[in-house]
Order: sequence, then C-alpha cells, then structure tokens
Amino acid sequence: MSYSSPQQAYKAESIDTTHYRPFSHAAFPFDRTDADLILRSTDLIDFRVHRAILEMSSSFFANPSDVLDSCSGGMSSAEEGGLPICHINATGHILDLLLRHPYPVPTPDVDDMDAAYALLRVSREYGFALVVDGLKRTILRFAEANPLKAYARAAMLGCKEEMQLAARISLRYPILEEYVPELEELSAGIYHRLLSYHRLCGRVAAAVVDDMEWAALHDGSPAPAWLTCHLCPSFKVGAFPKSKDRDLCATSWFHTLVLTLKQGLRARPCGSTLFNSELSETSLTEAMACPVCHDTAAAECRRLILLLKEEVNHAISKIRLHII
Repeated sequence: MSYSSPQQAYKAESIDTTHYRPFSHAAFPFDRTDADLILRSTDLIDFRVHRAILEMSSSFFANPSDVLDSCSGGMSSAEEGGLPICHINATGHILDLLLRHPYPVPTPDVDDMDAAYALLRVSREYGFALVVDGLKRTILRFAEANPLKAYARAAMLGCKEEMQLAARISLRYPILEEYVPELEELSAGIYHRLLSYHRLCGRVAAAVVDDMEWAALHDGSPAPAWLTCHLCPSFKVGAFPKSKDRDLCATSWFHTLVLTLKQGLRARPCGSTLFNSELSETSLTEAMACPVCHDTAAAECRRLILLLKEEVNHAISKIRLHII
C-alpha cells in the first residue's frame, strides 16, 4: 500500500534522481518504531508517522484510495520496517511544523512570515483544515505588521484569500510610498491590481465625504455650530442631505476639515485614517478662535469622525481586490 502527493509533477521536479543522496531522519516524535507510514520531504527527511492520526486530521490522508493508483512512493528498507513512503510537497522544516499540530506535542509558534505562508499552502494542499484555521490569526498578525510584504508572499503562493486580507490592511498606509524587496519577485500585473484597488478605495472614501449623508443632520439633534455660526466665513461643502437641490454651506473651518479628510482618505482609504489628529488640527485651531464655535467644535469633530468612519468602512467593504 502506498500514498502519493496530489502534485506528482512537483515531486518529479523536486527529487533529484541523478545522484544518490542519503535520507535523514526526523526528530522525536517522528522517529518512533511503531509508525506505519513514512512521509518524505523534498529535502529528503523521513518522518515516521501514524496513519490514524493523519486520517483524523487531514482530508487527503482520510481518503488514500483516491491516490493509490498514482505514482508510488515506494517502500522503506526491511531494516526501516518496510513502510509505505509518501513524498510530501514541503521541506523538512515546514513538514515538521505541520505535523506538530495534529500530534500530541506542544504546537510550535510560527514567527517567520515565509514559514507561515509555506505552512498555510501545505496545510491547504493536504487538507489539514484545523491547521489552516489556526494559521489565520498568525497570518493576520503578519499582514498587520507589513501588509505589502504579506500581499507579495500570498501572491507568490497563490493564496487568494490572504491577498484580499493584506490588500484590505494595506489601505491603512500610503501604498505608493511603500517598498519591500518581495516586489521584485511579483509580476507587474499583480502589483498594478493592488495599486488599482487602493486608488479605487481612495475615490470611494472621498466620495463618502462629499455625500454628507454621514453628518446625520436629520437625526433630531440641534444644528451644529459649523452649520449655524454667522461669525465664521461660509463655504459650500456639498448638497444638503435628502435635498440635493439645496446647497449645504458650513463654516470655513469645517470646510477645511472636509478637504483635509478627503485628502487623507485618498492616500489611506480606511476609517482609522480619520483619527489622525494632524488631519483636524488646522481646522480646530481656527474653530477655537471663534467665540461661537469655540465650545462645541472639538466635540462635534469627534462625533462627525465617528460617523464618517462607519460610512467609509462600510463603503470600502464592498470593494474587492481583482485577482486573476
């Protein structure tokens, strides 16, 4: 009885049959004499494992009959117990990380982005669903720390879900100013689609500000000072919500705030951008000089930013990165 990888082509490319290379053995607990299967990594490390554990953990190993007629992995020597061999599309390091999840040993921490994405790919390839679920928190942590690098790594491994995640997190940063060495390995098309996604989100976020529906002027609360003050110069900031044929005019400091928020959102199109105090500093300084706006401007600013954040995030959530 033999098992085989779902990617036999990879096996043929990865295993060098022109020169003999000695096999090495994995460390505990993958060196037990009571094992009934050998998993061989691409760098020729043999892992002695127990099929019962793998069959409960992996959809691939739970249905070995689907691959029995494929290319045989052969058998180990009589001294090794004559066990069936399954070639696995992973290095020994990644295979060790993978197998320690279903085995009754401490689950290893994955503190390297490259290893995390390689482990994710192998887990999906061999149907280790619980390992994939557990890796999502790790992948999220890496994406939040460096979304552009995470996007590049995910793209190189064909991890579309993780590309979407990294692209969404990248909206927190001015992506045109960012660079990581991994970009050298990406196609122009993959990088261009990320930039296009970023620009589209920026336009959508800026349009939310223009719409002014987020200002909630019809919620029954008293009209804000930025709308009623007659001491501050007045500027048109858009159309009045629910009455598009009526101009909405506001104080100059509020007009400045709207323009600054739009500019910030075009560069970093996500709700958290609005909490950057630099975006409201100039407007509030002007408002503090007005005896009418002085007392309420800061509170009104906070309220509006909270409202706008929800609207921006809602609008952005409808946009998906285009992946071919």
